Amino acid sequence: MKKVLFKIFTVALFVVATISFAIGQGMPNAISITPEQGTGQDEITLTFNPALACHGDKQSLEGSASVAMHSAAFLIDEEQTGWGKHAVDYDKQSADGTPTTLTANDDGTYSITFTPATFYPDIPEGAIITQISAVFNNGSGWDAEGKDFDAEGNCTDFFIPLHYESTDPAFAFKVNMTKAIEDGIMEDPILDKVYAIVEGFEPIQLLDVDADFVSDGIYEGVLDTGLVLDQSYNVSFRINDDTPETITPRAIVASAGTKAIDVWWDDVTGTVLEDLTINVDMSYQLVGQASSTGAFDPATDTLDVAGSFNDWGGTVINFVPTTGDSTIYTATIPDVAVGTTYEYKIRINHNWDTSEFPGGGPNRKYTAREGGNSINIYYDNYRIGWVPVTMYLNMSYQNKIGVFDYSTDHVDVAGTFNGWGGTDELFFDKDSSIYSATVLAPIGDTIEYKFRRGMNWNNNEFPGMAPGRKYIVLDTIGGVTNVLDTVWYNDDNPAVAAAPLAKNLSVTGTMRIGEVLTGHYVYEDVNGDAEGVSIYQWYRADDADQTNIEAIPDATDITYTLVEDDYSKNIFFEVTPVASVSTGTGDAPLAGDSIRVDAGVAYHTGIVSPSGNNIEIYPNPTKDVLYINNLKDVQTLFISNMLGQQVQKINIVNKEKLQISTMDLNKGIYIITLINKDGKSHSRKIIKN
Repeated sequence: MKKVLFKIFTVALFVVATISFAIGQGMPNAISITPEQGTGQDEITLTFNPALACHGDKQSLEGSASVAMHSAAFLIDEEQTGWGKHAVDYDKQSADGTPTTLTANDDGTYSITFTPATFYPDIPEGAIITQISAVFNNGSGWDAEGKDFDAEGNCTDFFIPLHYESTDPAFAFKVNMTKAIEDGIMEDPILDKVYAIVEGFEPIQLLDVDADFVSDGIYEGVLDTGLVLDQSYNVSFRINDDTPETITPRAIVASAGTKAIDVWWDDVTGTVLEDLTINVDMSYQLVGQASSTGAFDPATDTLDVAGSFNDWGGTVINFVPTTGDSTIYTATIPDVAVGTTYEYKIRINHNWDTSEFPGGGPNRKYTAREGGNSINIYYDNYRIGWVPVTMYLNMSYQNKIGVFDYSTDHVDVAGTFNGWGGTDELFFDKDSSIYSATVLAPIGDTIEYKFRRGMNWNNNEFPGMAPGRKYIVLDTIGGVTNVLDTVWYNDDNPAVAAAPLAKNLSVTGTMRIGEVLTGHYVYEDVNGDAEGVSIYQWYRADDADQTNIEAIPDATDITYTLVEDDYSKNIFFEVTPVASVSTGTGDAPLAGDSIRVDAGVAYHTGIVSPSGNNIEIYPNPTKDVLYINNLKDVQTLFISNMLGQQVQKINIVNKEKLQISTMDLNKGIYIITLINKDGKSHSRKIIKN
């Protein structure tokens, strides 16, 4: 049974040397800057991709013969305006004479190289430029333009952050509101506002800044002007105008640089607690059993567990025989904290001299998991016909690419010897940087197994392949041991040439005929080989199951413009990653496996039909279910997120009413698009709480 324990936490404070103007404001999708850490005093190259830009009812700049930048600079110590005080119009001269026109690149993007501190007028020497605001046109007027997308898909100015360093005192706020939301203190995460309250300052509104508009309940913001070095300030948080925290405000001293104030609302968070059940097979020690040592007599002896969860026996936890099998003894340890690794041993008669692995032998270890914890073990690891098998695993590459954190993540092994999912976790040896575990396996068997990140099947190695790894277990008579060679997780050994991978495929753009889609992916090569000329292909199919899928002729770029033949079809983007070199082989560039992603269903803009005006969609906002009425003329319904990605499709056959479960949708804003039988469409916006 899962429980929640509330604990009081001390505010976590960290001092860093650099800050950016707006916490959570990332680089716009259509903009890139090199070098990535470029400051306002550096020469930077700004690249604009019109395929990813908003143009509203204006013409797109894709393929334009000329593109110009209309922009302004923001300084850290000036009052911020909506556009920026230091502006250079697209048809005017910059302060240092650098043209405002961009150079066309072969990939359809446009670039301009300039130094912001000299490009913009009236910039004092040494001034800190925090960001640039910009829009783009064709150099002759505003009949064609490129802007950024706002949260609702409308066009807005680009705000391009620049890296900068500051020793001036600043506070960077991050308050976790998830517990306050769960407890109903914050009733409406979409409409409610969260403020940082700092003594002597106006309230600072914090924002829930998350990718894909999916809330994680963490609100962030910055106070970077007006603080006095080494002065202490009272800091608290408030929901709207009437719900302050109940605790005493935190005393925070302003130090040089930015101090991160990373807290939970009211400094209270929840720790998930579970019960842990340990089942011990005593058949090898139990008096009266075949081949028994007779070390344990239930008539006179007791069996207990001593570990870090009960002060190593300070709180007595005895085992009792299970119903139906007198050789199996069981005990339950209440309230172990999920994510915590515990050490323990089983003892006879509460005596360390008669514990398993006596004389300083190794402790058992177990990391508590959410959703139930049950361990099945053999006392002293004695099981007739079974012997220890020790495995070693190198996770350094997984750590290098950012999918595994030594300090917080866990890995286990699942195989034929533990029912493909037991409790055999591998533990990290800091001296060797290698994970290891010793399991019991039957002599002579060919065991099959895989390692699993997160100790579940969502992140196992060799996904989709069975069984994975194999080993023939040797008899240990004569001093033979079953100690396996160290392997790399997923066999990702940088010293062995391997094909590159394409990961995290996605497609951005509106699924409307005439609009441009852009494929995105992460290139990965275990050998560190740079990407060569990877291969792209767009497909259309009758449905998400790829029925009657066909390659679209000449659609072999990373972008694709939807055409009439795509109407009502599912569109797929495929990439075949290709390395520029083939480490260790000397052969031609090495290509990896192709991977494909569904972009969604293409539709027409159409005209809102009379029936569209009568369609009822409620409740809005919704939580668990959505009702839609008056669907007589509707043939298909799509639900898309704010990136234009389809999350659900429903074919409507002779229905006037529909009930849709929204329980699996993440919180955020969605668009419901209804396609009539005549091909016309109409859309409605909904909010999922």
